[in-house]
Amino acid sequence: MHKLFQSLVTERIKHAIAAARAVQSLEHTGVKGAIREVLMADLFRPLLPADIGVASGILISAFDQGQSGQQDIIVFNKRILPPILFERGPAIVPAESALISIEVKSRLTSTELQLAHESAKTVRGLDMHSGTRDANGKWIDVRSSAVSSIVLALDTDLAIGGKTEVQRYKEQLGQDQSMLAGICVAGRGSWWPTERVIHDRPSGTYFKEDETPITGEWREVSSDVDHSEILELIGGILDLAQRIGTSRGQPPLSSYLKPNDDSHDVTA
Repeated sequence: MHKLFQSLVTERIKHAIAAARAVQSLEHTGVKGAIREVLMADLFRPLLPADIGVASGILISAFDQGQSGQQDIIVFNKRILPPILFERGPAIVPAESALISIEVKSRLTSTELQLAHESAKTVRGLDMHSGTRDANGKWIDVRSSAVSSIVLALDTDLAIGGKTEVQRYKEQLGQDQSMLAGICVAGRGSWWPTERVIHDRPSGTYFKEDETPITGEWREVSSDVDHSEILELIGGILDLAQRIGTSRGQPPLSSYLKPNDDSHDVTA
């Protein structure tokens, strides 16, 4: 990364995290919402391409009227399908255009981590239109990437030098499959899976494209004065948005407007 560009991004990160932590000290029921707004306005929105938007809201599916709970931050591609945005209140985002869901935590605990895992499971379960046609113009079932879920916390209840967030997460998972694509704690570090795991919806199983065993390995990026853990978060979000967006094709808006649209859905 060019030193000037990195320096400018680092200063923006420092400002956004400082502002979010300042808001965190307020004793008010709307604190989480205020933190979320600071992060969207000062950290994510200015660093994302023009076709990528961010909002707080709910993901919906056209197929079974399914929907998620409210997501703190949704990263979406408005060119795939347009979300419905409100000046006040949560945005309504079609699952096909949603790329990443970010759960914002003031302080990450075992309970908060488990809630993020369950929320990610619900988001991944939403059906999507394939967005791809064959040579004759007929919709066909193809594999598309599901919404990736990430946790971003300003603090953690884990002691420095002790158990890491990913170690705690693995203990909670047991035999369950990881639903999180990343965990980041400002000032502490970030953790990212090293394998791309595919979900086969009909069988409910997970596998890798090369058919090798799933190891569940994660890599760690330690925090430093330049907030390398947040730089990695931003880079990871951009990489995921590009990869996921290209897998979605161009689903028709009619699947949300016509109750009997003959659509095909496949989500990985």
